[in-house]
Amino acid sequence: MRELVFIVNVSSGGRRGAWLLDHLRRMLGPQRVHAFAECDLASVIADCRAHSYAAVACGGDGTVAAVLSASQRGAATGAEVPIGIVPLGTGNDLARTLGWSGAGDLVLASLRTASVKRIDRWVWSSPAGELAWYNYCSLGYDARVAQRFHAMRRHHPYLFRAPIVNKALYGMVSFAEVGGSIASAMTLASAQPIPLPAWAGALVFANIPSYAGGTRLGPGIVLDDGRVDAFALPGGLAMGLAMGGMRQARRLDAHRHLTIELKRPLAMQIDGEPMIATPGRYEIRHGGSVPVLVAG
Repeated sequence: MRELVFIVNVSSGGRRGAWLLDHLRRMLGPQRVHAFAECDLASVIADCRAHSYAAVACGGDGTVAAVLSASQRGAATGAEVPIGIVPLGTGNDLARTLGWSGAGDLVLASLRTASVKRIDRWVWSSPAGELAWYNYCSLGYDARVAQRFHAMRRHHPYLFRAPIVNKALYGMVSFAEVGGSIASAMTLASAQPIPLPAWAGALVFANIPSYAGGTRLGPGIVLDDGRVDAFALPGGLAMGLAMGGMRQARRLDAHRHLTIELKRPLAMQIDGEPMIATPGRYEIRHGGSVPVLVAG
């Protein structure tokens, strides 16, 4: 039976994060349950490695990515630490892909007997440095929506008290945002230049089949094949239709390495965390793999 250490983001999932932290500490004690914003992730992972524990990230996709990256950074110093997930965020795309849902005691018990699987780790290399990602990264319309959503949540946290409310608010922000083509703002290449459709409002690079809270961009996305799948999506209302399954994303094949030249600043998101990509040259390259716990 696997022993677990939990890392809980109390700001995720409305009241559920704070409730789960309290619930787990009463069950397991404070030494095995840490608040994400208050703990030193490197120290927690090092303790897991020393005792052959698995670490469980309780939060949204950004929380999970941070714990995965902390685990990977310390992998050279000893045994790898497998990472489990209790989904508390709005998207929860990696949790969905690995079969995890909910935060009940049955899920917590299942984590102790779950199998281990490796997933690809990808690196976004920029003039400012490197960032690791595991789910997907994107440029354009959907990243602008993510930025507005995060700003709304930061300024009005009382509105975000349940996942279903969060998704409804995300939809409202999406419809309020104006779409526009990004095709002229960049060039994309692998071994050869990759033409972008003129209508492209967003460019998505996917490692897993679940995108933006469960949307399936297309078939054939595999999380451990050493290739990243590129898709062009429209902006505005047309993106809403694509995410609802009423319009297909344009698949731009799967690649082991990509280069992007940005001619102007663009909104960007990496595993759900929004930022701005400034003009310059960027690369997407494979960065090894990490062990995760898989349901069932």
